[in-house]
Amino acid sequence: MTQLTNARITARISTKKTNHLNTTQSPWPYNGSAVYTPLALVVLAGLLGPLLAAGKRFRVPVLVGELVGGIILGRTGLHLVDPGAQPFPIFASLGFAMLMLESGTEIDLGSKVARDTVVRAGLAFLTTMLVAIPAVS
Repeated sequence: MTQLTNARITARISTKKTNHLNTTQSPWPYNGSAVYTPLALVVLAGLLGPLLAAGKRFRVPVLVGELVGGIILGRTGLHLVDPGAQPFPIFASLGFAMLMLESGTEIDLGSKVARDTVVRAGLAFLTTMLVAIPAVS
């Protein structure tokens, strides 16, 4: 290689090093404050549930505390967290799936109350369908 080529390679390497060491340019696609601040708020809202459940005087289930924290931070509350921002739709889907899983584990399908409720719900559904079908046609 010629001396000019070596100088160009050295200049490129030193330019790349200084660009990545510069704190104003980040190699990440997101600005630190744009993602990490709302994410930290969501984590703190998630910790609100166990904190409310740990009290002796005002005991609240963990799930209720987490839901209240989400309501306060989201659209209906202070609007500190944009639910349409990139990582949050995935978290919303996972959270809904976990909520449904936890709700399903609390139901005792073998109890008499559950069987009676299923029968009553089925009758209510059939009655609604019988009333709604003639109204549509």
